[in-house]
Amino acid sequence: MAGEFIENMNIGLLKAGKYELDRKCKFIPDNLRGPEKEDYLKSSLKESIVKEMVNDPSIEEELNIEFKRILEDQQNLRKHILMNGDDYIHLPLQLSRIIWNAKQEYSIKPDSKSDLNPKYAI
Repeated sequence: MAGEFIENMNIGLLKAGKYELDRKCKFIPDNLRGPEKEDYLKSSLKESIVKEMVNDPSIEEELNIEFKRILEDQQNLRKHILMNGDDYIHLPLQLSRIIWNAKQEYSIKPDSKSDLNPKYAI
C-alpha cells in the first residue's frame, strides 16, 4: 500500500437497488423457511455451522441487523461521501485484490464449504 499509486476502487453496490442488495448481501433470503433454509445454508457452510445457526435464532437476527446496516451505509455513501453519483473512489489499495490474494494464500476455492460462523464474522 503506497500513497503514490492511487487506484480507482469501484464500489459496485453503491448504485445497486434493493433487489440486488438482497441477492448479494442478505445471508439468508426472507422466503426460506425450515428445511429449505437448512438446505440453502448447507450449500455453503459446513454441517456443524448449519446446526448451530438453525438452533440459535439470534444468529439470523444479527445477520438481519447487519444487512440493515449495509442498507444504511449505502445511503450514507450516496448522501455524504460520493455525492456526485460516481461509484468509485480513489484509494491506495484495491480491496478486491486483497480478497483475491487472501483466497490464493489460504487456498480457498469458490465451491468449498466454510467453517466460519457468520456470527463470528459480524
